[in-house]
Amino acid sequence: MLWRARADKKVMARNSSDSVKMIGVLNKTTRRSRSKLLGLIDNADANAGPMPNAKSHTAAFDRGFMHAKNGQHDKAITAYREAIRIKPDYADAYNNLGLILVETGHLRKAIAAYYDAIRIKPDSAEAHNNLGLALLQSGQLPEAIASYRKAIDIRPDLAEPYNNLGSALSELDLLTEAIAAYREAIRLRPDYVEALINLGVTFAANSQFLEAIAAIRAAIRIKPDVAEAHNNLGAALVRSGQLPEAIAVFREAIKIKPDYTEAYANLGAALSDSSQFTEAIAACRRALKIKPDYAEAYHNLGVALNRSGQIGEGIAAYREAIWIEPDRANTYSNLGAALLGIGQFPEAIAALSHAIRINPNYARAHSNLGAALAGNGQFPEAITACGKAIGLKPDDAEAYNNLGWALMKSGQLLEATAAFRKAIELQPDYTRAHDNLNAVLAATAQNPDAVVTARRVLAENFEPSRELLQRVGVDLSEEYEYTPSFMDDAYFDTVARDIAARVKDLAARTNRAVSDALTAVASHVTSAPTETSHSEATAGSEKPFGHVPLSLRRRKAYTKRNWSEADLSNAERISEATQIVGNYKYRKKRGEEFTKAEIEAYRAANSLLGAVDRRRKATKKAASTASIALG
Repeated sequence: MLWRARADKKVMARNSSDSVKMIGVLNKTTRRSRSKLLGLIDNADANAGPMPNAKSHTAAFDRGFMHAKNGQHDKAITAYREAIRIKPDYADAYNNLGLILVETGHLRKAIAAYYDAIRIKPDSAEAHNNLGLALLQSGQLPEAIASYRKAIDIRPDLAEPYNNLGSALSELDLLTEAIAAYREAIRLRPDYVEALINLGVTFAANSQFLEAIAAIRAAIRIKPDVAEAHNNLGAALVRSGQLPEAIAVFREAIKIKPDYTEAYANLGAALSDSSQFTEAIAACRRALKIKPDYAEAYHNLGVALNRSGQIGEGIAAYREAIWIEPDRANTYSNLGAALLGIGQFPEAIAALSHAIRINPNYARAHSNLGAALAGNGQFPEAITACGKAIGLKPDDAEAYNNLGWALMKSGQLLEATAAFRKAIELQPDYTRAHDNLNAVLAATAQNPDAVVTARRVLAENFEPSRELLQRVGVDLSEEYEYTPSFMDDAYFDTVARDIAARVKDLAARTNRAVSDALTAVASHVTSAPTETSHSEATAGSEKPFGHVPLSLRRRKAYTKRNWSEADLSNAERISEATQIVGNYKYRKKRGEEFTKAEIEAYRAANSLLGAVDRRRKATKKAASTASIALG
């Protein structure tokens, strides 16, 4: 899963004329507070008129500044409008009126005020800068960038327009240009904490985590008590894989600001990534206690609950996050993954499809959708979904693994093998892809190391082989007894595949490659090279019944087992019957079910082998009687 921590909104400073000094941090107000302030502004408009003791436009302007400083926005608006009424070409009053209107959420009116200020005073860098802020908040990014550049042209020595230009460029994902803007702001003002924080956030967005950490730590050295700086530092540390350090930094942010919901949510995510699920759940719940409608906290809570095995509660948390913020693609994706994990394929498909509708370029959602579709038996659609995931993110090992699974389920085993190999190439320690590759290789008999080496272990003597396998942790118990009529190549194959599967499990437990584990077994056995069995050599072709010429080596082996000449001439049919019986017994031991045709085939094969065994015993008895007579 991707890091779910959400960095704070970038700081955007603003400044007015030198005589006013209204430089500060722009804070968004809630929808509820904006509605309340709108009523106050309307009342101020209706009651606007000459103010008591208003001797001049400068007196009205000063009162507006004091009211704004004390947070009395309605009175500030009334005072600034009074100053404008007295002096209609008062550019500074329009500029400061725009600031208050932005803070109260009246962007359209604020933009109009700034345009009036610029109309009166075109060379006002402050008005151009503040117009950019209002345009940025209203979603007019190109226009905002143009306003910031105009402010810079007028006053290239002002740091604030560079900082705000960086914020607008970041919103357009022009990260390199944004970084250059922030750096210029810091060059002009080395102690510019907001620009340092924004530079760090942008470095992190550009995957330059070491640079991000350095920039934010520089901000903290200048001003150690900025909780937002610690929170963003923690996010950068998480992205760079430094989880213990990130957890400590998030705790420091909370120490500075005890009701910091974002830091609690991010702390929960970092603890979850560190497998400290109890603490992670507690941190997320603390964030929700402070802010019950915080979707990010519900999302991170869902991740922690799912990882701790509380799948139902995790799914419920994801649904809460979506109810609060319906356009959360990552939450829909995680919800789909959780539903996929418990086998609810139709519901998983619905959630993942919704995530893709929100974000069509969400590679992880496409990959998980492929797995869900395959689980639901929709193999062509699953293969298409995984292909889209790989197209979006060619280095995604999980997407290749899911593609391989869909191909394997649809019977395209060779293509599945290639997909699993690619997943392992991208992520060599991907255990699930290794397991899937061995499964598909076993299914296509393309695992010569596993099968042939296991055959070599059995080739000379079964009992020593059993002991050797037990030494490396593969216990066959009494499952395979030595029965001469079964010890032909087909039976070897059945037993060898089972041993290969067991050694694969052993290798997975000990974190060793399958071939290494099998080599360890084979190193205890010295045997002649094993001839490829007929069943392997003719895989995929129809096997004829009747006479099949035997090699001298194989004829000698079968003669040693007291096969009659009639049976030797019919060896292929007997070999196939042996394989049918061996596979039936193996599958029966695993609890598998059989079709009527398979049962009938087993009975016919077993009857044939019974006759062969009776003839073998008769031949052996005759040979024994002849020996006694000769003695």
